[in-house]
Amino acid sequence: MSFNLTDITLTFHYVSFDEIEEFLSKTSHYLQRLRFAIRENSTFLRATRWNQLIINHMPNLYMFDFMYLVSQDDSLFEYINADHLLNSFKSSFWTKQQ
Repeated sequence: MSFNLTDITLTFHYVSFDEIEEFLSKTSHYLQRLRFAIRENSTFLRATRWNQLIINHMPNLYMFDFMYLVSQDDSLFEYINADHLLNSFKSSFWTKQQ
């Protein structure tokens, strides 16, 4: 099955990165804009994994809008080092892509 998607918005509460990676690897070759929102799954905060997914499967991507949602009453909120995680998205890969 072939897809020619150029723009997609995905919002999830419960999904693994592996599932998203499998879906995008099959559907995203022509993708230009990706909007992605996930709730409370820190595996999606690994910038290097996104880097590889984009490099290998999204050669036409020029906009990546990523939203990570955490509720204030979630215990995970207390353990996330937000500065460290966000800094991983400030590498040359991300800044050169602007």
